[in-house]
Amino acid sequence: AAPIRLNVPFPVVGVAPPPRSLFTTGRIPEVYRGVAALPKSAVVLEFPVGALAWDVRYMFYSTYHWRRLVNGFSGGMPSRYARDMAAISRFPEDADEAWAHLRVTGASHAIVHLSAYLSSEGQLVLEWLHGGGAREIGRFGADVLLALPPSNP
Repeated sequence: AAPIRLNVPFPVVGVAPPPRSLFTTGRIPEVYRGVAALPKSAVVLEFPVGALAWDVRYMFYSTYHWRRLVNGFSGGMPSRYARDMAAISRFPEDADEAWAHLRVTGASHAIVHLSAYLSSEGQLVLEWLHGGGAREIGRFGADVLLALPPSNP
């Protein structure tokens, strides 16, 4: 197996461009090894949200950990998904609304890719998640894996 270079340009607005290659087996980002160790019932939400260039990566690496993924790329988006991702991505301007939409996704865990942010916004996302009751369960370089508090039914 060899690294797969993405040959389709995806727009990158407001976030850092992701690495240009996707890796299989030995060079998979360590955070996904942490996700693979989560219970099979885990539902993962990755930050930044709403960035297609990053969503494609999330979907690709979900084939390593096989946990349900809130945000990823499949070629189609239900209206609820688009609405929730748009609201969550409006953090920090409307933190309460973003949190309400995050909770309805059913996510049990979150990954914050700090290197995906152009400024300190990734750290703000971490603080926001901690403020809502998230608990850090692993740091893998610039990637932080968190357990989210249970959703209210």
